[in-house]
Amino acid sequence: MASGTWSEFDIPERAGFYMRLKARALAAIRPGNRGTLAIPVRANWGPIKEVVKITSEADILRYFGSDRGDFTAYKALRLALVGQPRDILAYRLDDGSAKQANASVKNNEGAEVGTLRTKYPTEKPFNYSVQDDIVDSDLQTLSLYEGTRRIYTVNFAKGDIEDFANVINGDQTNEWVIFNKKNGAEGDIENVANAPLSSGDAGVSGITNADYIDAMQVFETRKIHAFALDGVADSSLQTSVKAWVERLRSHGKKVIAYVGGSLDDTPSEADERSKLFNSEGMVNATENAVFEGEWISSAFVACWAAGFCTGQQLSESPTHADTPFTEIKPIRKHDEVLNGLRSGSFMLTYDDDENVIVEKGINTLTSLTDEQNNAWRFIKTVRIMDAIDLDLSAESHQKHTGKVPGNSDGHAAIISAYKNYFALISPTLVASDYVVAIDEELQRNAEGDQLFWYWDARVINNVERIYGTGHVRY
Repeated sequence: MASGTWSEFDIPERAGFYMRLKARALAAIRPGNRGTLAIPVRANWGPIKEVVKITSEADILRYFGSDRGDFTAYKALRLALVGQPRDILAYRLDDGSAKQANASVKNNEGAEVGTLRTKYPTEKPFNYSVQDDIVDSDLQTLSLYEGTRRIYTVNFAKGDIEDFANVINGDQTNEWVIFNKKNGAEGDIENVANAPLSSGDAGVSGITNADYIDAMQVFETRKIHAFALDGVADSSLQTSVKAWVERLRSHGKKVIAYVGGSLDDTPSEADERSKLFNSEGMVNATENAVFEGEWISSAFVACWAAGFCTGQQLSESPTHADTPFTEIKPIRKHDEVLNGLRSGSFMLTYDDDENVIVEKGINTLTSLTDEQNNAWRFIKTVRIMDAIDLDLSAESHQKHTGKVPGNSDGHAAIISAYKNYFALISPTLVASDYVVAIDEELQRNAEGDQLFWYWDARVINNVERIYGTGHVRY
């Protein structure tokens, strides 16, 4: 159903729920029912141009493997998982050249009987062996290897190529290969040792920004709360991400994007990137860090930040939160930290025990509009605003839009439901003096199918700055 923002000068025509926010206090909704992060990845395994749900490291290994180098899936998704979002939606990119690896299978007379193919496009060093079964002379054994590691073994009837095809293609535990039988093929499968599956292509060498934008269009059709790139620091792509996020947010899809820079970024370069974004929907990670003994760029740190911030309860703030990192660079001086805060940078720093923590949970918004205040600069606050918008929109679509009469009784029923919503979260997340009411001024000239209302609430914020005064006696 239709949703999004509205103004007195731009009244949406479609039936639906529309919500605008103006600078005042904010409110929150029940924690724990959101947290889906979307990431496009470059991989050497897995379905091409499909959205895959990831909830564990086992899922990453199953769908995409653990390849590194030019392949970012394992690294980016694992960093995001460490942040503990509810789930991750991953999308394997393709430059158009992706191709399955294959091998021609022959019989004992040297005639081709079919083709053994990988299930997905890949450059993995797969090879296979066929030998007579050492126990049953009526059987043969197929063994599949990734390099020298055997990953799959199955027995089939000797002299029965149809059984060979059925066993391989019908085995639910076989996640790697399929066999295409040639019409009329017969005879015993030829015994071979370490025959390679070749000519595969992972389809990553020619990936461009357009491929990432295609992935974003796919994610747009799914329910997501956050988006991150897979370690990419390309400025033009990040600009496209910002435009995409701002368009989605204006249409009621509340997404926050997390990005970062390269390993050689200076603090001033990283802060300049934050200033250019200047958006409550963009978070810019600025420090490189050591993760499990490896230096990673701030663009990869952004994957963790996306998972962590998205997975937090709405009552929690990223400020001074622990991280999985052991070192950071560059290490900012005090003045550089202040400049980062004023620029809207998501920085990492050391606490008194030399642990790496988040300096402050802020987004890149620094230039406020007339309808914004400093609350729009905090990741926590924006997530709360987004939660209210999304939850009340969902409730209205399900129970109110097109279902409630446009009279005083219908209006009262809707307002009562919204008040109940705020009652659920008060006084833990919002103060008990919240107001939910019909906007009498706008409603005075409303059409019969329109209802104008507002909420006003003070959020119970986290204490982040403590100022004390000590009086010394003598």
